[in-house]
Amino acid sequence: MRLFTAITIPDDIKAKLEELFIPIEGLKWQEKSQMHLTLRFIGEVDKRMAKTVTDELEKVKVASFRINLTRLGSFPRKGNPKVLWIGVKENSSLNDLHARIELACRDAGLEPDERSFKPHITIARNKGADGEKVRSYIENQTVPDFEPIQVTDFLLFRSELTANGAIHHIEKKFALQ
Repeated sequence: MRLFTAITIPDDIKAKLEELFIPIEGLKWQEKSQMHLTLRFIGEVDKRMAKTVTDELEKVKVASFRINLTRLGSFPRKGNPKVLWIGVKENSSLNDLHARIELACRDAGLEPDERSFKPHITIARNKGADGEKVRSYIENQTVPDFEPIQVTDFLLFRSELTANGAIHHIEKKFALQ
């Protein structure tokens, strides 16, 4: 099974994010049900490893906190954008949660994730859109003011890949203190 940990996004924030969606040929906007903030992509594991990871994630203890959404951006930062996202303002509590989840995954026997943590919510994927149009959209789009998001838990998701994209299933919810 293919797993990842994430923070879910409240429906009112998702609705505000959808206000940013404008028709751009070749740009596939994210479905509301798929919007989340990935904390750690785990990848393909067997059921035994999934159980071990779950047991280690149970040990993650962090106080509840708030995050604030900031600006529109893309990966890669230069050249033709492949992924459009809304960033998250620097937050030590979020970084601490990420670090503790990373440690739990290592304690479970997973390889370290060498990528740097860049907290964001993916809002679109480029499926053949003109790069200049997408760059222009990113540079000229006004991002609304978002209410802070209260983070009270994180989730372990199973991601099922289909011809129409990934379908995410909640495997376990982990409450913060």
